Amino acid sequence: MARVVIVEDDEAYGYVIEKHVSAAGHQVSRYSDWSGVLESLEAGASVDLLVVDLQLPPGTPNGLSLGRMALHARPKLRVIYMTAFADLAEVAADKRTTVILKSEDATSVVSAIEAALAS
Repeated sequence: MARVVIVEDDEAYGYVIEKHVSAAGHQVSRYSDWSGVLESLEAGASVDLLVVDLQLPPGTPNGLSLGRMALHARPKLRVIYMTAFADLAEVAADKRTTVILKSEDATSVVSAIEAALAS
């Protein structure tokens, strides 16, 4: 069982992802913004994979910034960035990260999570 952290400000979409990943047998923590995630990482929470939306609420760090902060704190952490905008899909060039396009039913996100955990 892997420990997956999901950061998604769209409550309904985050819920769908959380349900699918939980059903696949993984422990899931879900946040709607960056602050709880960083506090959790700084407190030493065990995390295998961070899944973060690239566009988070206005006035907060975007998903790319959050991922970089998380990787700075945990260099071995695997990160998946997700976006609904194809032009943003090229932002991560780090070998530890993946960028995927969101699908309405979250299947692309869940598939990417399973692939990242298997590697």
